[in-house]
Order: sequence, then C-alpha cells, then structure tokens
Amino acid sequence: MPREMPNLALSFANSVDGAVELVKGVESARSKLGSEDSRQCLPVPRIELTYELSFLRIFNAWEDFLEQGLLRYMCGYEARHGQEDPIDGVFCKSLRSAKVKLNSGQQYLLWHNPGKVVRRAAMHLRNSRHEVVITSMQGRIENFAAIRHRIAHAHAREEFDRASMALAGKRYLGSRPGKFLRDWAPHTNVPSRWLEVVSIELKGLAFQIVPK
Repeated sequence: MPREMPNLALSFANSVDGAVELVKGVESARSKLGSEDSRQCLPVPRIELTYELSFLRIFNAWEDFLEQGLLRYMCGYEARHGQEDPIDGVFCKSLRSAKVKLNSGQQYLLWHNPGKVVRRAAMHLRNSRHEVVITSMQGRIENFAAIRHRIAHAHAREEFDRASMALAGKRYLGSRPGKFLRDWAPHTNVPSRWLEVVSIELKGLAFQIVPK
C-alpha cells in the first residue's frame, strides 16, 4: 500500500509565515517609536537587512521543500492526486536510496534554479507535479531566485536589477534586495509588501506541487 505523503506544503507555509511575522514585528516595533528613536534604534538599513534575512529563510525552506517532495514522489508516496509515474517504472525503496539516485554521485544538489529542478524531476518522473507546476511559473521563480542570489552574493547586481524591473517595474538604489522586499507591491487587493507577495506565491505553488 502506498505511503501517504506528509503535508510538506503546510510545513513550508508555516516556515514562511514565521519569517514574515519576524519583519512584521520589526515594523510594528518601529511604528511605536518616535521618529528620532526609530532612526537610532531601527534605522531603515537595519530593517531592510531583516527583510533580506527573512527572505533567505523563506527561500531556503522552498529549496528544502522541493527536494523533500521530489524524494518522496520517487519513493511512491501518494498525495491527493495519487502517485507519480517513475520513468523506469520502479519506485525507490527508501528516501536514502532515492537521494543516492537523485544525486547521481554528487555530494549535494542546489535547488534555487527552477530550470534545473524541472530537468531533474523529468529525469526520474514522467510529467510530475514538480515539472508541470514549476514550468508554468518558471520565469517568476527565476526572478525570486535572483533576489536570493543577490542577498547571498554581492556581485549579482545585474541579475537582481532585471528581476526587480520584471516584478516591480523599477530598479532600487544600490540594487538592495531589502529595499525591494520592503517596498509596497502595486495592484494587490490588500496593501502588501513584496516580501508578502512573494511568500504568498511560493506557498500557492507548494500546495500545487504537493496537494493534500
């Protein structure tokens, strides 16, 4: 009997919500301070750094979610839509054996690049949720990955600038991801900062990839 897929999407969503609550708490604390106190205790650059750290936590959780979901699909775990279809017709017997097969001799794999994730999934599963869902939003996820890359690597300015232009229609002073993530996103039903918008989109994708 197939093993039931754990609610990986919900676990991911909880991690995301925790990271978003961190910056909301900082914003709330700053709003309660006087203007002089806020400039001294919580200057804007420090708040923007909090947004960047929160986003890194969110994107790390996203990468882990993608890996854990794919490993379990390779083992025949059953989600709401059923089991996935292995290319070679055989499910792995354990998560350990699935990881060995997935890594193909490499010590570890990176999961930030959606194109690579799609190709990786296609090597082992036929028309998988990973492949279909990520392909449908690949350009958007690539922009999110560019934000992550700019936070982690100071040199990745051009990639981030292209992403901010695609998402927000503008560049940000110093190519700082924190400025973008703290900025208010246009055309939202409820006033939302970009960190929240990205978080909501990633959570939505997660529940499509591993429906429960």
